[in-house]
Amino acid sequence: MNYLKDLTQEQQNIIAQQNIAIEDREYSAEEINHHISILGNSIMSKSTKNGDANRELSRLTPVINILLKNQK
Repeated sequence: MNYLKDLTQEQQNIIAQQNIAIEDREYSAEEINHHISILGNSIMSKSTKNGDANRELSRLTPVINILLKNQK
């Protein structure tokens, strides 16, 4: 999967906000798994009391789903 070719600009921005470098190359399944883990950790680090976790979940789930579908 090439993030620059396969993701929208908004999705790329979401990934970049998690300090994941976006490069014009094919990412391996191992790298994609690591990035999914980073996105999941971002969700888990948010507070459930004020709704931050739910907002982060809503924001990141579409990107996580795309990454999961494109694992090889």
